Formats: sequence, C-alpha cells, structure tokens
Amino acid sequence: MSTENILDISKDGGITKKITKEGTGKTPSPFSKVRVHYVGHTSKGIKFDSSRDRNEPFEFVVGKGQVIKGWDLGIPTMKIGEIAVLTIKPEYGYGSQSMGEKIPANSTLVFEVELISFDDSKDWRSIKEKSVVLKDNGNQEFQKNSYSSATSQYQNSLQLIDEIPIEQLGEEDKNEVNGLKTVLNLNLAMTLIMQNEERQALDHCDQALKIEPNNAKGIYRKAICQGNLIKYDDAIKTLQAGIKFHPNNEAMIEKLKFYKKKRDAYNKKHQNNNKKKNNNQRKKNTRKKNNNQRKNNNKRKKNKKKKK
Repeated sequence: MSTENILDISKDGGITKKITKEGTGKTPSPFSKVRVHYVGHTSKGIKFDSSRDRNEPFEFVVGKGQVIKGWDLGIPTMKIGEIAVLTIKPEYGYGSQSMGEKIPANSTLVFEVELISFDDSKDWRSIKEKSVVLKDNGNQEFQKNSYSSATSQYQNSLQLIDEIPIEQLGEEDKNEVNGLKTVLNLNLAMTLIMQNEERQALDHCDQALKIEPNNAKGIYRKAICQGNLIKYDDAIKTLQAGIKFHPNNEAMIEKLKFYKKKRDAYNKKHQNNNKKKNNNQRKKNTRKKNNNQRKNNNKRKKNKKKKK
C-alpha cells in the first residue's frame, strides 16, 4: 500500500487508515453505537471474516472494549458513508493470542470498513449534560436544607459522569469532566457533613483531592471532617499543608487556630481524666493492700491463740 494519504491514527504506526471513499458529516463520539460493514484479512492476504458475506452489518458501542483496540480507536475517525482500510498491528489487535488457524499469534490485521451509521445519543457530552442537570437539582435541594435529597441527586450525577471513558478524551475534555467530578465530590462531602456522616464525607474529599490536590474547598472540608471525628492532629496537618498553597485563606487560618485550641483542651481534659484514673487506681491499690495487711494480722493473732 502506498504511504500517500495514510493517516497514523495511534501516532506510533500501530493503527493506520487509508480512505478509499470519503464520507460526510461528523464522526462518532465515545459511547456511540456504530453500524459497519467490514472485510478482514491478515497482512498475508488471508480473509478471516466478512460481514458482507453474511449480508449483515456489525454493530458495537465505541469505547466499551467490545472490539479490538484498533477498532475502538480507528472507527471514531470515520464519517458516515466513508470506506477506509485500517491496518492494525498486533498490539492493537489480538497481540500474542492466536484466533484459530486463520489468525496466528502476533498477526497484523487489515480491515476494509464502511461506516453505515451511528447513534451518538449516549456520547460523553450527552451524559455530561444529564449529569449537570442532576447536579443543579442537588443544589436546589441543598438550598432548601433537604440534605438527604441533595445527596441522592449528587450521587446519581456522579454515577453518570463516572461512566464516561475519560481515557479516550482529549486533554481539554478530560479537564472538563474532571472539573465536574471534583465539584460533585465536594458537594457530596458538604451534604454528608450536614448529616453527620463525616466518614463518608472524608472519602469524597479525598476523591476530589486526587483530581485537584490543592483544591481549597477540598482541603477545608477534609479538615472539617477530621475535626468532627475528633482527629484534631490530622485536621491541623491538613490545614497546615493547605495554607502553604493558600497562605491568604482566612477560613483555613481561623480553623487552624480553632483546632489547635480544641486539641489542647481535649488533651488537657484527657490528661486530667488519666490523672484521676491513676489516683483512683492508687487509692484502690492502697485499700487493697491495707485490707490484706489487716487480714494477715488477724490471721496471725488467731494462730497465736491456738498455740496457747
């Protein structure tokens, strides 16, 4: 095949495409359900499969791993009506696995593919839009102090957004999805704090901080969770680390002072309690010792009387 007009889809030569008939319109998005005709050969020219021979187009959902990686990455570059030859090296095909006699291990595969149609009603942007609607519903419930209902809306929104195959998105789109994930996790943390569910809230703070490690709201709400769980040392460490990145954040500075006082009061109270316990234990031991001495003295007196 001439290298003229050959597109390197994978950017490493692993998946290449040569268009033999131009298509029209837009290309499929992740989660689109596509309908194709194809004929598959090995690089040695051995035909191993053909939807045209069966006169039955093949359908699959892009980005779900229902087909080889070469198809998941190659088909979304096509337009409706386009016919193209996809050449797929083993690492994007079946790798070192053989698929019967016709496809030995480490085979390069060649597919002539025609994109007949696709349904992108479930593409990632559509999913994101539905997720945003649920998030906004959660915000309305939160404003009404309906924290349980808000939690449910945020959880449903996050569940939707988690379905998006983020690894297949470009950098800008990844940032968009991750930004929404961060907001949802932080909103969930807040509603759970309001319901005294700090352990669950702490987990959502950590999820948000995995995406944005220096997020001010994430750091502050994490410290609130730790403080409410009487983990004052942890809360102080969290706020001290946060203030390094947000030195002018007054809320963090004030909360740090607050938790230092709470820690000192807590430690003092427990030291006094321990001192009381120790004193009580010493008194108990002394009484026990005195009782034992009295018993021994009485026993000795009895023994003396018997001897007389």
